[in-house]
Amino acid sequence: MTRGDVPLNLNATGLVTHAFLYSDEEKYRRWVLEYLKAWKERTHQNGGIIPDNIGLTGKIGEYNDGKWWGGYYGWRWPHGFVTIIEPLTNACMNAVLLTGDISQLDLARQQLDANWAL
Repeated sequence: MTRGDVPLNLNATGLVTHAFLYSDEEKYRRWVLEYLKAWKERTHQNGGIIPDNIGLTGKIGEYNDGKWWGGYYGWRWPHGFVTIIEPLTNACMNAVLLTGDISQLDLARQQLDANWAL
């Protein structure tokens, strides 16, 4: 079992988005947007590539010898890009749904661009 946060957890934004759509409680909308913002900040801190493991203190690579890669279902996984870009894109699309702001897709677009550039 891992500790901390991994990009795969971005899929939880779908559940919380549905909670907002059902209840219209602002706390759910706010949670999705704040969680996605946290991943935007982590990506910025990591030079533009989304890290795949965050410790409980919020430090990138905290339980992985300081490496930003190598987390649970992350970049070292045989199909790591898929297990990162899919939840990221889902979270970004949920944010678009909740805000109407298409720029919420920018983080997913940036990761696609960065990977195609490799």
